[in-house]
Amino acid sequence: MAKDAVLMLSEADEPADGTSVVALIVHTASRHAAAVGVFDDSAACRSWWHQSYNRLLRDPDVLLVLAAVCPDS
Repeated sequence: MAKDAVLMLSEADEPADGTSVVALIVHTASRHAAAVGVFDDSAACRSWWHQSYNRLLRDPDVLLVLAAVCPDS
C-alpha cells in the first residue's frame, strides 16, 4: 500500500449510522493491510475492535478505518 493511500485512509470520514461496514486494518509503518467484516454498523465494528484480546488496538502504528459496504444493486 502506498504512503499516500495510508494518508488518505487516515483522513476518511466515518460511514453513516446504520450502514454496513468493513474494518480496514492498516499498519502504517509497514503499510500492510487487511479487511475484516462485514459488520452491521459502525458500532458493532467498534465493539469488536475494542475487545480485550485485540493486541492491534494497543499498537500505535495500527490504523482502523471503517468503510461502508455498498449493497448489491
